[in-house]
Amino acid sequence: LDTSGLLTGDRRTRARKLAEGFMHWFSPRHSVARVFLEEMWDHNIHMATYVAVRALSLTFPDLPGQTEADSLCNEVVNRIIRKCDLNENASNYSTLGAAYFYDLLRLDNRMERLSTPGFRDYFLRWRDMMSPAIMLPEFGDSYFYHNQLPLDLVLMMEVAAGSFNDASFSDEALRIMSSYGHTAIISDDQMFRSLLLAELELSSPSHASDRGLSFISKRRLDSGALTFDKLVLKTGNRPGDAMIAMDLYCRGSHAHEFRESAILYYEAGGVPLF
Repeated sequence: LDTSGLLTGDRRTRARKLAEGFMHWFSPRHSVARVFLEEMWDHNIHMATYVAVRALSLTFPDLPGQTEADSLCNEVVNRIIRKCDLNENASNYSTLGAAYFYDLLRLDNRMERLSTPGFRDYFLRWRDMMSPAIMLPEFGDSYFYHNQLPLDLVLMMEVAAGSFNDASFSDEALRIMSSYGHTAIISDDQMFRSLLLAELELSSPSHASDRGLSFISKRRLDSGALTFDKLVLKTGNRPGDAMIAMDLYCRGSHAHEFRESAILYYEAGGVPLF
């Protein structure tokens, strides 16, 4: 609204009052930022509040508490950029936080920071994790039903296609969008997490990398060390092929720590069996 010149007059006055209230709630978090960041720094709900705070501070640059809030947002973003990974893992929550992370980068004109080998590994992990029939019945809180369209994953793939000039990602986005034999459900939550799709300049990549079949994915910890993330075994990437995936990590915010080495997903003949 502000950049379009529509946030004026009484509307702007009321918006500023709301912004001040939100900042008043958010800013005290900075006083316990270290503990807060160590425990839940890229929890998707918190990532959403960072987006709100950055947008408000850009719209109203003189809000009380803005400097402290921006400092916390920058610390979170720089931490993710440094290790090229998010660390929310109740099964696989990280697509939720990732969508808001892209929003933060876009607000500060830093989307080019995704074009690194470390982030490419991160995107590959998600590209090759999807089942042959795109039938995953639950992905953290990302979606709960096999016919609920995972727009946040579509967003991830389109962002990666442009960042790495790689059509395998845009092909995967198209595969997700066209994989349902009936009308897919798009929830309000999915729409809000994927608004960047409406503004994203879609690319026409000049090459495509090979899809992964059986592999062990890795993720990078805050210390910089790599650790095992998932064991994925597939007979192919077409509907009807079989797949089994096992959790090896199960740490991070929202973690299910006692699911380590548990079967995360099993599919055969286009039917999700677990």
